[in-house]
Parts: sequence; C-alpha cells; structure tokens
Amino acid sequence: MAEPRASGVWKLRATFVGLTMVLLFVRLLPLQTTPTTISGPDIIMALIFYLSLQRPDAVPSVLIGAVILIEDMFLQRPPGLMAALIILASAWLKLTGIQTQDRNWIKDWWMATVAMVATTVVMRIVLTLALVPRPPVLLHYTQLLSTILVFPIVAFVAYYVLQIRPETALDRDKHRGLS
Repeated sequence: MAEPRASGVWKLRATFVGLTMVLLFVRLLPLQTTPTTISGPDIIMALIFYLSLQRPDAVPSVLIGAVILIEDMFLQRPPGLMAALIILASAWLKLTGIQTQDRNWIKDWWMATVAMVATTVVMRIVLTLALVPRPPVLLHYTQLLSTILVFPIVAFVAYYVLQIRPETALDRDKHRGLS
C-alpha cells in the first residue's frame, strides 16, 4: 500500500528537479543583451513555496538546498545564502501549512508572500552586513513584486497542468501509519 505513494512522491520530486533545471536554463538564456532596470519573477522560488504549502513531502529540505545551491552557482550569487533562506522559509511554510486547517489559495498566496518578502529583506540585510556588492534596490524589489504577482499563475499551472494536488489529512495519516 505504501509503494504507490512512495513512487508518487519520487515522481513529484523528479518533476520538481526537471522543471527547476528547465526554468534555470531559460533564465540563463541571453534573451536581452542590454541591461534592464527591472527584473522578472523568480519562478523557482514561487514553485518551491507552492509545493511547500501543497505537498510538503515532495520537496525535502535537502532537495531544495541542492537545487537552489546549483542556481546560486549559475547565477553567481553568494553560494548558499539564498539556499539557506529558502530552506528556512519553506520549512516555515510547511509547518504553517500543516497546522492550518481551513486554507484556500488566497491564504496560501498570503503565506507565500510573507515568506518571499522575508527572504528578500533578510538577503538584502545579510549582503549589506557582509559588505558584498548588492544589486540595485529597484532590481531586487521588482523581482520580489513580480514573483508575488506570478505566484497565482504558478499555482494554477501546478494544479491544473502538472496535476499537483494538495496533500489531504488522510494522506498524511496513511503516510505516518496512523490509518
């Protein structure tokens, strides 16, 4: 009985890793050669936060850390800083998501927004304290705003296109052996 569930979780994990690598590849493509003053959304962060709320078993912290560390290396960010912040934020979302009984997509959007804002602000503070050259403020906060605005689209695509459904209480009980 546990084998179909385990294979489903591994399928979700493989889908997550594949999708994040495709998104990272697209992000690295030189689609615009002139510098911009605004930044696009961080779809990988939005996807991690959506999965942390809906399917916490599909994105363990080690997997999140590995994916974001790879992204840090390719995007030439301070290695491990964003990975650590996203791991902390996703752990908070997993804990909050499990404890909250009456959730809807607006509450999920709100919780993900709080996590995104906290991640961005703490990253900005740490970079400032470490005297590391920072991207312009406008660039950081336009990325934050665009990521917040794209979260419902990521949720829609994950739910309807990728068929990633929320984990029910019955699924959690079966996984823990309570039922």
